[in-house]
Amino acid sequence: MKRAVVWRWQLDAERTEVDMPTGAQILHVGFQVARRAFSVWALVDPQAPREWRAFQRLGTGGEAAPSDTYLGSVLMPDGYEVYHFFEIAP
Repeated sequence: MKRAVVWRWQLDAERTEVDMPTGAQILHVGFQVARRAFSVWALVDPQAPREWRAFQRLGTGGEAAPSDTYLGSVLMPDGYEVYHFFEIAP
């Protein structure tokens, strides 16, 4: 039986493309204070073929396409900034 593993990718820009195993299930987006970086975590099959997936970070008032998938919002540690994350439809 295959075992799934949780992997993390750093989201460095307003739009970031990452190479993930096909079928990766997004679990969470967040900000790691120690790394000073946004990240996305997914449950993956490490043996699966790879595919490129694109993610977008928006501030409040930013525009997302209706076909994009909302993943979650992150309140920054300072309490003033909030960012909203979407997976961009292929």
